[in-house]
Amino acid sequence: MKTLKFNTEQITQIVTDLQSSQGDYTGLMKIFMEAMMGAEREVYKAESGDLSNGYRPRRAFGGGRVMELRVPRTRYGSFYPVLLNVLKDQQAEMERLTFSLYTAGLTTEQIGDIFDDIYGKHYSKQRVSQMMDYARER
Repeated sequence: MKTLKFNTEQITQIVTDLQSSQGDYTGLMKIFMEAMMGAEREVYKAESGDLSNGYRPRRAFGGGRVMELRVPRTRYGSFYPVLLNVLKDQQAEMERLTFSLYTAGLTTEQIGDIFDDIYGKHYSKQRVSQMMDYARER
């Protein structure tokens, strides 16, 4: 197992972001997740010789809130943070939950309201239907 090491710039950025987050737990999780992915990219770059190529946006849900993450990219596009596998599993869980609720007789509107309570984000009837279509295809 590799040990991830943070450089001074990364630590300074983390501390600065923590101070500006005003004690928000979601903000702390966002900072932690982005720092972990950034450190993982540095290890990947050192091992593969690939180069950094900015970030791409990704939404994650937790603690009843939506987090907008900046996921690091590499030039050749072959870097995929381990953390995204966890988020991918979370998306699959949401789809299974949608399917279970729908087959139990709830309407797409009711399912959207439940997701608002659980994930802190309201899903429209159309989005719930799209999730159902995707779950059916599996």
